[in-house]
Amino acid sequence: MRVAIIGAGPCGLACALELEQRNIYPDLYEQSYRVGYNVPMVQALLRVLDRQGYRHLRHIFTKLGFNFKPLANLHTLTIRTSRRSYELRGDLGILLERGQGEKALEVQLSKQLRSAVKFGTSAGYNSLAGAYDYVVVCDGNSNTAVELKIVEKTYSAWLKGAVLLGDYDPGTATLFFNTCCAGRGHACLLPFSRERAMLLLLVTGASRDEMEDYWKDFLYRTKLEPEIVQAFEIQHLGLLLSKQRVGNILLAGNSGGFSDSLLGLDSLSGMASGALAGIAIAENMDYDRLVEPIVSRMRRLAAFRDILDTLDSSGIDRLIRVATLPGIKQVLSNSNIDILSLLYPLVKKRPAKSFQA
Repeated sequence: MRVAIIGAGPCGLACALELEQRNIYPDLYEQSYRVGYNVPMVQALLRVLDRQGYRHLRHIFTKLGFNFKPLANLHTLTIRTSRRSYELRGDLGILLERGQGEKALEVQLSKQLRSAVKFGTSAGYNSLAGAYDYVVVCDGNSNTAVELKIVEKTYSAWLKGAVLLGDYDPGTATLFFNTCCAGRGHACLLPFSRERAMLLLLVTGASRDEMEDYWKDFLYRTKLEPEIVQAFEIQHLGLLLSKQRVGNILLAGNSGGFSDSLLGLDSLSGMASGALAGIAIAENMDYDRLVEPIVSRMRRLAAFRDILDTLDSSGIDRLIRVATLPGIKQVLSNSNIDILSLLYPLVKKRPAKSFQA
């Protein structure tokens, strides 16, 4: 069986590793010259709110035949709004490094890979579909889904970030909703270690040219004076698709709509979709059915992003204040109740104003 994988990020590597477990050695095509972002980043899988999605992803990775280590377990989440600061404590999730460092998720996976990666090679599904039994698209963009006419909605944002030096708790993260773009975005501070952290500002529907002004205003409002050692800008595109397979083409990762449109921090959903694509191919299983629980999670996150984008600073403050009342706060921090699943039926009928077809 001949399999081509477009993209050697966590999604493509997870797909290749699952195929290798079943004695299928794919060809990986990667347009960059090494795995990983050229800037270091921190991403998170949060247990808060989305218990069902968190449990499902951890179950998938428990069953897979390869290993990766998170940067840290998240025990404290600070949420800052325009009026006050709130804190959640408990088993809140995990932090992951992305990039080209030794602890980066894609670097950890690449060290377990036996298949060769064709670096510096751009490849499109059209040119490969006739030569391979299957083509798995994990290149992180929407081109294939658009051409296959399976896009339902899109979500676009720009991310401006920086790597900082300072004194940080590796198990503590901060979410900022006290930005100039409340209702359109948020920011986060996620540590690499005790000495380094990532500060990231995400703005929905913004242009790249606007991000510098948003960034300056955010630093002014939060009174942050970080020691910046590296800065970067990345466009984030989320998709909702009608299906994830067309003929012998399977879409996974961001290309398949497996990206977090709520906070933009989760890469494990995309990685899980790549692994499931490999399993579906090797074991002749229904890929769309395998990934349906993750697709449902992406739809829940998108619906709540839509709600968040309708709120101004005061509305966000009221929402967070209610969420952190005694009792509710305990449920969010330490119970097994899945808040997103309970509330999703109430919000899914709202018009998706933050998406454009």
